[in-house]
Amino acid sequence: IGYGDNPVEFNKWWTQGKVIHLLGKDILKFHNIYWPAMLLATGEKTPDLLFVHGYFTVNGQKMGKSLGNVIDPYYLAEKYGSDATRYLLLSQFPFGQDGDIQENRLEEKYNSDLANDFGNLVSRVLKLVKEHFEGKMPEPSVYQAEDKELQSSSEEIVERVFNSIEQLNLNQALDEVMKLVRNTNRYVDKTAPWNLAKARDKSRLGTVLY
Repeated sequence: IGYGDNPVEFNKWWTQGKVIHLLGKDILKFHNIYWPAMLLATGEKTPDLLFVHGYFTVNGQKMGKSLGNVIDPYYLAEKYGSDATRYLLLSQFPFGQDGDIQENRLEEKYNSDLANDFGNLVSRVLKLVKEHFEGKMPEPSVYQAEDKELQSSSEEIVERVFNSIEQLNLNQALDEVMKLVRNTNRYVDKTAPWNLAKARDKSRLGTVLY
């Protein structure tokens, strides 16, 4: 990060803003005693926050080279996609605690959260946008009570997501994101845009899809 040879990069990554260090609990002593002492001795800033995380186990066993039971991110990314893999790993248990990874649970969560809840929402909305608005974002007109309710709850959820990320409560942030997805699915079920399309109520259909 530029220590000793690139002060611009070093200031960017080390001295400016809030510096958070993520570390495993097995090296807690080194990073909480020796490392800060060395930094203070050289006049450098110590981290603002040390976040100590636990261990991942796989099917109840500690990961080890000899056992060959490590989590292969390339395998998971090939199977689920990189973004989905991040979601599945971070949503398994509270970030920072020990947790056990089981692929059958990843599969279940992928199907329930991403394929069914999120995928179904995106599919339904985009299909109607493509069919009735030439694939372009429709303009909203008059908002009704259920529209305002979804908008208000969404804004609150976004705020909670950012607060959770600031506190490194990443699985809680993901829970809030999925709450938004489920709220929106309920809204779609309630407003039934497919019926609005059949009734040729394009103004109301555009508002709902927007």
